[in-house]
Amino acid sequence: PILLKELEEWGGPALVKRYYEVELPFLRTVANMERRGVYVNVAKLQELGNEYAAEQWTFEEDIKGFTHHENFNPNSPQQVGTYLFKELGLPAIGGKTKTGYKADAKTLEAIRHLSPVVDMIMEWRAIAKLRGTYTEALPKMVSPITSRVHGLISTTGTGTGRVSMSDPNLMNIPTRTERGAKMRYVFEGQNDNFLMDIDYSQIEPRVLAHLSEDPFLIETFCSGQDLYRAIAGHPRVFNCAPADVTHTQRSAIKMGWLAATYLVGAEKLAAQMTLQLKERWTPQQASEFLAAFFSVVSRVREYREASIDFARKHGYVETMMGFRIPVVGINSPIPDIKAHAHAQAVNLPIQGTASGDILKHAMNQLDSLGSGIPKMILQVHDELIFEGPREELEDTKELIQTILENVVHLRVPLEAKPKIAKTWGGAKED
Repeated sequence: PILLKELEEWGGPALVKRYYEVELPFLRTVANMERRGVYVNVAKLQELGNEYAAEQWTFEEDIKGFTHHENFNPNSPQQVGTYLFKELGLPAIGGKTKTGYKADAKTLEAIRHLSPVVDMIMEWRAIAKLRGTYTEALPKMVSPITSRVHGLISTTGTGTGRVSMSDPNLMNIPTRTERGAKMRYVFEGQNDNFLMDIDYSQIEPRVLAHLSEDPFLIETFCSGQDLYRAIAGHPRVFNCAPADVTHTQRSAIKMGWLAATYLVGAEKLAAQMTLQLKERWTPQQASEFLAAFFSVVSRVREYREASIDFARKHGYVETMMGFRIPVVGINSPIPDIKAHAHAQAVNLPIQGTASGDILKHAMNQLDSLGSGIPKMILQVHDELIFEGPREELEDTKELIQTILENVVHLRVPLEAKPKIAKTWGGAKED
Protein backbone atom coordinates (compact mmCIF):
# COMPACT_ATOMS: atom_id res chain seq x y z
CA PRO A 1 0.00 0.00 0.00
CA ILE A 2 2.81 2.45 0.79
CA LEU A 3 4.53 1.79 -2.53
CA LEU A 4 1.30 2.11 -4.50
CA LYS A 5 0.51 5.38 -2.75
CA GLU A 6 3.92 6.78 -3.67
CA LEU A 7 3.58 5.57 -7.25
CA GLU A 8 0.20 7.26 -7.59
CA GLU A 9 1.51 10.49 -6.07
CA TRP A 10 4.48 10.55 -8.42
CA GLY A 11 2.99 9.30 -11.67
CA GLY A 12 -0.70 8.67 -11.23
CA PRO A 13 -2.55 5.59 -12.56
CA ALA A 14 -0.21 5.36 -15.57
CA LEU A 15 2.79 4.66 -13.35
CA VAL A 16 0.87 2.12 -11.26
CA LYS A 17 -0.13 0.37 -14.48
CA ARG A 18 3.50 0.34 -15.66
CA TYR A 19 4.62 -1.12 -12.34
CA TYR A 20 2.28 -4.11 -12.68
CA GLU A 21 2.54 -4.62 -16.43
CA VAL A 22 6.25 -3.97 -17.02
CA GLU A 23 8.43 -3.58 -13.95
CA LEU A 24 7.17 -6.54 -11.88
CA PRO A 25 7.29 -9.02 -14.80
CA PHE A 26 10.74 -7.67 -15.65
CA LEU A 27 12.05 -8.77 -12.25
CA ARG A 28 11.19 -12.35 -13.23
CA THR A 29 12.89 -11.88 -16.59
CA VAL A 30 16.05 -10.60 -14.92
CA ALA A 31 16.01 -13.36 -12.30
CA ASN A 32 15.82 -15.98 -15.06
CA MET A 33 18.82 -14.42 -16.84
CA GLU A 34 20.84 -14.34 -13.62
CA ARG A 35 20.02 -17.98 -12.93
CA ARG A 36 20.97 -19.11 -16.45
CA GLY A 37 24.28 -17.26 -16.49
CA VAL A 38 26.85 -17.32 -19.29
CA TYR A 39 29.30 -20.13 -20.04
CA VAL A 40 33.00 -19.19 -19.88
CA ASN A 41 35.71 -21.19 -21.61
CA VAL A 42 38.26 -20.92 -18.78
CA ALA A 43 41.09 -22.45 -20.84
CA LYS A 44 40.63 -19.78 -23.52
CA LEU A 45 40.43 -17.11 -20.81
CA GLN A 46 43.74 -18.23 -19.30
CA GLU A 47 45.34 -18.29 -22.73
CA LEU A 48 44.12 -14.75 -23.37
CA GLY A 49 45.38 -13.69 -19.96
CA ASN A 50 48.85 -14.97 -20.85
CA GLU A 51 48.72 -13.05 -24.12
CA TYR A 52 47.75 -9.85 -22.28
CA ALA A 53 50.53 -10.38 -19.70
CA ALA A 54 53.17 -10.77 -22.41
CA GLU A 55 51.93 -7.68 -24.24
CA GLN A 56 51.89 -5.67 -21.02
CA TRP A 57 55.46 -6.74 -20.19
CA THR A 58 56.60 -5.57 -23.64
CA PHE A 59 55.05 -2.13 -23.10
CA GLU A 60 56.61 -1.97 -19.63
CA GLU A 61 60.08 -2.65 -21.02
CA ASP A 62 59.55 -0.09 -23.77
CA ILE A 63 58.48 2.51 -21.20
CA LYS A 64 61.54 1.83 -19.05
CA GLY A 65 63.78 2.13 -22.11
CA PHE A 66 62.20 5.42 -23.15
CA THR A 67 62.17 7.03 -19.69
CA HIS A 68 65.49 5.56 -18.46
CA HIS A 69 63.74 4.84 -15.16
CA GLU A 70 64.10 1.17 -14.23
CA ASN A 71 61.45 1.36 -11.49
CA PHE A 72 58.96 3.46 -13.44
CA ASN A 73 55.35 2.55 -12.55
CA PRO A 74 52.95 3.41 -15.42
CA ASN A 75 50.03 3.10 -13.02
CA SER A 76 51.34 5.78 -10.65
CA PRO A 77 49.77 9.19 -11.41
CA GLN A 78 52.55 10.84 -9.43
CA GLN A 79 55.41 9.19 -11.36
CA VAL A 80 53.67 9.58 -14.72
CA GLY A 81 52.80 13.23 -14.07
CA THR A 82 56.29 14.12 -12.85
CA TYR A 83 57.96 12.47 -15.84
CA LEU A 84 55.63 13.77 -18.56
CA PHE A 85 55.09 17.31 -17.35
CA LYS A 86 58.31 18.05 -15.46
CA GLU A 87 61.03 16.01 -17.14
CA LEU A 88 59.62 15.94 -20.70
CA GLY A 89 57.98 19.34 -20.42
CA LEU A 90 54.67 18.33 -22.02
CA PRO A 91 51.75 20.71 -21.37
CA ALA A 92 50.06 19.89 -18.06
CA ILE A 93 46.58 20.56 -19.37
CA GLY A 94 44.94 18.67 -16.50
CA GLY A 95 46.50 20.94 -13.91
CA LYS A 96 47.90 19.91 -10.57
CA THR A 97 46.64 17.86 -7.64
CA LYS A 98 47.80 17.81 -4.01
CA THR A 99 50.39 15.15 -4.82
CA GLY A 100 51.55 16.35 -8.22
CA TYR A 101 50.22 16.59 -11.75
CA LYS A 102 46.92 15.20 -12.98
CA ALA A 103 47.64 12.17 -15.18
CA ASP A 104 44.28 10.46 -15.66
CA ALA A 105 43.05 8.90 -18.90
CA LYS A 106 41.33 12.07 -20.12
CA THR A 107 44.48 14.15 -19.61
CA LEU A 108 46.74 11.61 -21.32
CA GLU A 109 44.35 11.20 -24.25
CA ALA A 110 44.59 14.92 -24.97
CA ILE A 111 48.42 14.79 -25.21
CA ARG A 112 48.72 11.31 -26.72
CA HIS A 113 49.98 12.68 -30.02
CA LEU A 114 52.83 14.65 -28.42
CA SER A 115 55.07 11.75 -27.37
CA PRO A 116 55.16 8.00 -28.04
CA VAL A 117 55.63 7.28 -24.34
CA VAL A 118 52.14 8.65 -23.60
CA ASP A 119 50.68 6.05 -25.94
CA MET A 120 52.79 3.32 -24.32
CA ILE A 121 51.54 4.29 -20.85
CA MET A 122 47.90 4.35 -21.98
CA GLU A 123 48.23 0.96 -23.67
CA TRP A 124 49.89 -0.50 -20.55
CA ARG A 125 47.03 0.81 -18.40
CA ALA A 126 44.38 -0.54 -20.79
CA ILE A 127 45.89 -4.04 -20.61
CA ALA A 128 46.23 -3.81 -16.82
CA LYS A 129 42.52 -3.00 -16.57
CA LEU A 130 41.56 -5.91 -18.82
CA ARG A 131 43.68 -8.30 -16.78
CA GLY A 132 42.45 -7.06 -13.40
CA THR A 133 38.80 -6.87 -14.37
CA TYR A 134 38.47 -9.96 -16.54
CA THR A 135 41.29 -12.45 -17.12
CA GLU A 136 42.31 -12.54 -13.43
CA ALA A 137 38.92 -11.93 -11.83
CA LEU A 138 36.55 -13.94 -14.02
CA PRO A 139 37.91 -17.44 -13.23
CA LYS A 140 37.12 -16.83 -9.54
CA MET A 141 33.52 -15.99 -10.45
CA VAL A 142 32.85 -19.12 -12.53
CA SER A 143 30.48 -21.45 -10.69
CA PRO A 144 32.09 -24.87 -10.02
CA ILE A 145 28.62 -26.39 -10.49
CA THR A 146 27.53 -24.79 -13.78
CA SER A 147 30.88 -23.63 -15.27
CA ARG A 148 29.10 -20.34 -15.89
CA VAL A 149 29.25 -16.81 -14.47
CA HIS A 150 26.03 -15.60 -12.90
CA GLY A 151 26.28 -11.80 -12.80
CA LEU A 152 24.03 -9.61 -10.69
CA ILE A 153 21.63 -7.55 -12.78
CA SER A 154 20.19 -4.40 -11.23
CA THR A 155 16.97 -2.83 -12.48
CA THR A 156 17.40 0.32 -10.39
CA GLY A 157 21.02 1.22 -11.08
CA THR A 158 20.23 3.89 -13.68
CA GLY A 159 17.68 6.67 -13.88
CA THR A 160 16.55 5.74 -17.39
CA GLY A 161 15.37 2.21 -16.63
CA ARG A 162 18.39 0.63 -18.31
CA VAL A 163 19.71 -2.35 -16.37
CA SER A 164 23.24 -2.45 -14.96
CA MET A 165 25.42 -5.43 -14.11
CA SER A 166 28.08 -6.41 -11.57
CA ASP A 167 30.14 -9.40 -10.42
CA PRO A 168 31.03 -9.55 -13.29
CA ASN A 169 30.02 -6.53 -15.36
CA LEU A 170 29.95 -7.94 -18.89
CA MET A 171 28.47 -4.70 -20.20
CA ASN A 172 31.78 -2.86 -19.86
CA ILE A 173 33.97 -5.13 -21.95
CA PRO A 174 35.80 -2.71 -24.28
CA THR A 175 35.08 -3.70 -27.86
CA ARG A 176 36.42 -0.76 -29.87
CA THR A 177 39.93 -2.20 -29.77
CA GLU A 178 41.00 -5.55 -31.20
CA ARG A 179 42.50 -6.42 -27.83
CA GLY A 180 39.26 -5.82 -25.94
CA ALA A 181 37.10 -7.50 -28.58
CA LYS A 182 39.03 -10.74 -28.06
CA MET A 183 37.46 -11.01 -24.62
CA ARG A 184 34.07 -11.82 -26.13
CA TYR A 185 35.43 -15.02 -27.65
CA VAL A 186 35.78 -16.69 -24.23
CA PHE A 187 31.97 -16.67 -23.82
CA GLU A 188 30.47 -19.64 -25.66
CA GLY A 189 27.45 -21.82 -26.04
CA GLN A 190 27.96 -24.62 -23.51
CA ASN A 191 28.58 -28.14 -24.83
CA ASP A 192 26.78 -28.37 -28.19
CA ASN A 193 24.90 -25.08 -27.79
CA PHE A 194 25.43 -21.96 -29.86
CA LEU A 195 24.81 -18.29 -29.17
CA MET A 196 22.63 -15.83 -31.06
CA ASP A 197 23.35 -12.12 -30.76
CA ILE A 198 20.56 -9.84 -31.90
CA ASP A 199 20.81 -6.10 -31.51
CA TYR A 200 18.79 -3.07 -32.41
CA SER A 201 20.26 -0.95 -35.18
CA GLN A 202 20.52 2.75 -34.22
CA ILE A 203 17.67 2.46 -31.73
CA GLU A 204 18.22 5.83 -30.03
CA PRO A 205 18.32 7.83 -33.30
CA ARG A 206 15.13 6.02 -34.32
CA VAL A 207 13.51 6.96 -31.01
CA LEU A 208 14.57 10.57 -31.54
CA ALA A 209 13.09 10.50 -35.04
CA HIS A 210 9.80 9.45 -33.45
CA LEU A 211 9.90 11.96 -30.59
CA SER A 212 11.03 14.91 -32.72
CA GLU A 213 8.89 14.02 -35.77
CA ASP A 214 11.78 15.24 -37.93
CA PRO A 215 10.85 14.66 -41.60
CA PHE A 216 14.44 14.02 -42.75
CA LEU A 217 15.02 11.40 -40.06
CA ILE A 218 11.68 9.74 -40.72
CA GLU A 219 12.31 9.59 -44.47
CA THR A 220 15.85 8.27 -43.95
CA PHE A 221 14.82 5.43 -41.68
CA CYS A 222 11.66 4.54 -43.61
CA SER A 223 13.67 4.25 -46.82
CA GLY A 224 16.26 1.99 -45.16
CA GLN A 225 19.21 4.36 -45.54
CA ASP A 226 22.19 4.60 -43.22
CA LEU A 227 21.49 7.65 -41.07
CA TYR A 228 25.03 8.98 -40.83
CA ARG A 229 25.74 8.56 -44.54
CA ALA A 230 22.46 10.26 -45.42
CA ILE A 231 23.25 13.33 -43.31
CA ALA A 232 26.87 13.43 -44.48
CA GLY A 233 25.86 13.33 -48.14
CA HIS A 234 23.31 16.15 -47.80
CA PRO A 235 24.09 19.22 -49.99
CA ARG A 236 24.30 21.43 -46.89
CA VAL A 237 26.81 19.15 -45.13
CA PHE A 238 29.48 17.36 -47.23
CA ASN A 239 27.49 17.43 -50.47
CA CYS A 240 28.19 14.01 -51.94
CA ALA A 241 26.38 10.79 -52.78
CA PRO A 242 25.83 8.59 -49.68
CA ALA A 243 27.88 5.84 -51.34
CA ASP A 244 30.83 8.27 -51.65
CA VAL A 245 30.82 9.32 -47.99
CA THR A 246 34.23 8.59 -46.48
CA HIS A 247 34.83 6.85 -43.17
CA THR A 248 36.05 10.16 -41.70
CA GLN A 249 32.95 12.02 -42.87
CA ARG A 250 30.64 9.36 -41.44
CA SER A 251 32.54 9.45 -38.15
CA ALA A 252 32.23 13.24 -38.07
CA ILE A 253 28.45 12.97 -38.45
CA LYS A 254 28.30 10.37 -35.70
CA MET A 255 30.18 12.73 -33.38
CA GLY A 256 27.95 15.59 -34.47
CA TRP A 257 24.93 13.47 -33.62
CA LEU A 258 26.25 12.88 -30.11
CA ALA A 259 27.03 16.58 -29.77
CA ALA A 260 23.48 17.44 -30.81
CA THR A 261 21.86 15.10 -28.31
CA TYR A 262 24.29 15.77 -25.44
CA LEU A 263 24.36 19.55 -25.98
CA VAL A 264 28.09 19.70 -26.71
CA GLY A 265 29.26 23.16 -27.77
CA ALA A 266 31.47 24.08 -30.70
CA GLU A 267 34.69 24.43 -28.70
CA LYS A 268 34.39 21.02 -27.05
CA LEU A 269 33.25 19.40 -30.31
CA ALA A 270 36.27 20.85 -32.12
CA ALA A 271 38.59 19.29 -29.54
CA GLN A 272 36.81 15.93 -29.84
CA MET A 273 36.92 16.03 -33.65
CA THR A 274 40.63 16.86 -33.63
CA LEU A 275 41.36 14.01 -31.25
CA GLN A 276 39.18 11.31 -32.82
CA LEU A 277 39.50 12.17 -36.51
CA LYS A 278 43.24 12.93 -36.36
CA GLU A 279 42.77 16.23 -38.21
CA ARG A 280 42.59 19.73 -36.79
CA TRP A 281 39.15 21.25 -36.27
CA THR A 282 38.72 24.83 -35.07
CA PRO A 283 35.75 25.97 -32.94
CA GLN A 284 34.62 28.03 -35.94
CA GLN A 285 34.59 24.91 -38.15
CA ALA A 286 32.70 22.96 -35.48
CA SER A 287 30.17 25.78 -35.14
CA GLU A 288 29.56 25.84 -38.90
CA PHE A 289 29.33 22.05 -38.92
CA LEU A 290 26.65 22.07 -36.18
CA ALA A 291 24.73 24.79 -38.02
CA ALA A 292 24.74 22.68 -41.20
CA PHE A 293 23.78 19.58 -39.19
CA PHE A 294 20.76 21.30 -37.62
CA SER A 295 19.70 22.77 -40.94
CA VAL A 296 19.15 19.19 -42.10
CA VAL A 297 17.43 17.92 -38.94
CA SER A 298 15.80 21.13 -37.71
CA ARG A 299 13.12 19.37 -35.66
CA VAL A 300 15.85 17.89 -33.45
CA ARG A 301 16.74 21.41 -32.28
CA GLU A 302 13.06 22.10 -31.63
CA TYR A 303 12.76 18.84 -29.67
CA ARG A 304 15.74 19.83 -27.52
CA GLU A 305 14.22 23.18 -26.65
CA ALA A 306 10.78 21.69 -25.93
CA SER A 307 12.22 18.96 -23.72
CA ILE A 308 14.25 21.45 -21.68
CA ASP A 309 11.19 23.72 -21.27
CA PHE A 310 9.10 20.75 -20.10
CA ALA A 311 11.74 19.79 -17.54
CA ARG A 312 11.95 23.37 -16.27
CA LYS A 313 8.21 23.47 -15.65
CA HIS A 314 7.75 19.99 -14.17
CA GLY A 315 11.12 18.94 -12.76
CA TYR A 316 11.03 15.71 -14.77
CA VAL A 317 10.81 14.37 -18.31
CA GLU A 318 8.76 11.49 -19.69
CA THR A 319 9.50 8.56 -21.95
CA MET A 320 7.25 7.66 -24.85
CA MET A 321 5.20 5.42 -22.58
CA GLY A 322 4.88 7.99 -19.81
CA PHE A 323 7.66 6.86 -17.45
CA ARG A 324 8.74 9.91 -15.46
CA ILE A 325 12.43 10.57 -14.85
CA PRO A 326 13.48 13.39 -12.47
CA VAL A 327 15.90 16.00 -13.84
CA VAL A 328 17.92 17.23 -10.90
CA GLY A 329 19.27 20.80 -11.11
CA ILE A 330 17.23 21.90 -14.11
CA ASN A 331 16.57 25.29 -12.50
CA SER A 332 19.88 25.56 -10.69
CA PRO A 333 21.62 28.99 -10.64
CA ILE A 334 24.98 27.21 -10.99
CA PRO A 335 25.86 27.14 -14.73
CA ASP A 336 27.63 23.73 -14.77
CA ILE A 337 24.80 22.00 -12.90
CA LYS A 338 22.17 23.62 -15.11
CA ALA A 339 24.05 22.71 -18.30
CA HIS A 340 24.28 19.07 -17.19
CA ALA A 341 20.57 19.05 -16.37
CA HIS A 342 19.72 20.50 -19.80
CA ALA A 343 21.66 17.66 -21.46
CA GLN A 344 19.79 15.16 -19.28
CA ALA A 345 16.44 16.71 -20.19
CA VAL A 346 17.21 16.07 -23.85
CA ASN A 347 18.75 12.63 -23.44
CA LEU A 348 16.73 10.91 -20.74
CA PRO A 349 13.49 10.60 -22.76
CA ILE A 350 15.47 9.05 -25.63
CA GLN A 351 17.44 6.61 -23.48
CA GLY A 352 14.47 5.85 -21.27
CA THR A 353 12.24 5.06 -24.25
CA ALA A 354 14.89 2.83 -25.84
CA SER A 355 16.09 0.93 -22.79
CA GLY A 356 13.23 1.36 -20.34
CA ASP A 357 10.18 1.15 -22.59
CA ILE A 358 11.12 -0.81 -25.71
CA LEU A 359 13.73 -3.26 -24.44
CA LYS A 360 11.89 -4.14 -21.23
CA HIS A 361 8.65 -4.82 -23.10
CA ALA A 362 10.50 -6.94 -25.66
CA MET A 363 12.45 -8.90 -23.05
CA ASN A 364 9.32 -9.65 -21.04
CA GLN A 365 7.60 -10.98 -24.16
CA LEU A 366 10.59 -13.09 -25.16
CA ASP A 367 11.08 -14.57 -21.71
CA SER A 368 7.45 -15.66 -21.51
CA LEU A 369 7.39 -17.64 -24.78
CA GLY A 370 7.92 -20.97 -23.04
CA SER A 371 9.49 -24.20 -24.29
CA GLY A 372 11.09 -24.63 -27.69
CA ILE A 373 12.56 -21.12 -27.51
CA PRO A 374 16.28 -20.51 -26.88
CA LYS A 375 17.06 -19.01 -23.49
CA MET A 376 17.85 -15.33 -23.15
CA ILE A 377 21.05 -15.17 -21.10
CA LEU A 378 22.34 -11.61 -21.38
CA GLN A 379 21.46 -8.03 -22.24
CA VAL A 380 24.27 -5.67 -23.14
CA HIS A 381 23.06 -2.18 -24.00
CA ASP A 382 20.93 -2.60 -27.16
CA GLU A 383 21.72 -6.26 -27.80
CA LEU A 384 20.33 -9.51 -26.47
CA ILE A 385 22.15 -12.85 -26.38
CA PHE A 386 20.35 -16.20 -26.56
CA GLU A 387 21.69 -19.72 -26.10
CA GLY A 388 20.43 -23.02 -27.47
CA PRO A 389 21.00 -25.76 -30.04
CA ARG A 390 21.90 -24.30 -33.43
CA GLU A 391 18.79 -25.76 -35.09
CA GLU A 392 16.56 -24.20 -32.43
CA LEU A 393 18.22 -20.81 -32.88
CA GLU A 394 17.82 -21.00 -36.67
CA ASP A 395 14.17 -22.03 -36.34
CA THR A 396 13.24 -19.21 -33.94
CA LYS A 397 15.43 -16.29 -35.01
CA GLU A 398 12.74 -14.81 -37.28
CA LEU A 399 10.14 -15.02 -34.50
CA ILE A 400 12.50 -13.29 -32.05
CA GLN A 401 13.39 -10.67 -34.65
CA THR A 402 9.70 -10.01 -35.34
CA ILE A 403 8.94 -9.51 -31.65
CA LEU A 404 11.83 -7.08 -31.24
CA GLU A 405 10.89 -5.08 -34.32
CA ASN A 406 7.17 -4.89 -33.51
CA VAL A 407 7.08 -4.54 -29.72
CA VAL A 408 6.11 -0.87 -30.18
CA HIS A 409 5.02 1.11 -33.21
CA LEU A 410 7.05 4.21 -33.96
CA ARG A 411 6.95 6.65 -36.86
CA VAL A 412 9.99 4.78 -38.17
CA PRO A 413 10.67 1.03 -38.31
CA LEU A 414 12.76 -0.68 -35.67
CA GLU A 415 15.46 -2.95 -37.04
CA ALA A 416 17.03 -5.90 -35.22
CA LYS A 417 19.80 -8.03 -36.73
CA PRO A 418 20.40 -11.62 -35.54
CA LYS A 419 23.63 -13.57 -35.96
CA ILE A 420 24.43 -17.10 -34.75
CA ALA A 421 27.88 -18.38 -33.81
CA LYS A 422 29.60 -20.62 -31.28
CA THR A 423 31.07 -17.66 -29.38
CA TRP A 424 29.81 -14.22 -28.48
CA GLY A 425 32.73 -12.71 -30.38
CA GLY A 426 31.89 -14.76 -33.45
CA ALA A 427 28.29 -13.54 -33.32
CA LYS A 428 29.55 -9.94 -33.42
CA GLU A 429 31.72 -10.39 -36.52
CA ASP A 430 30.61 -8.56 -39.64
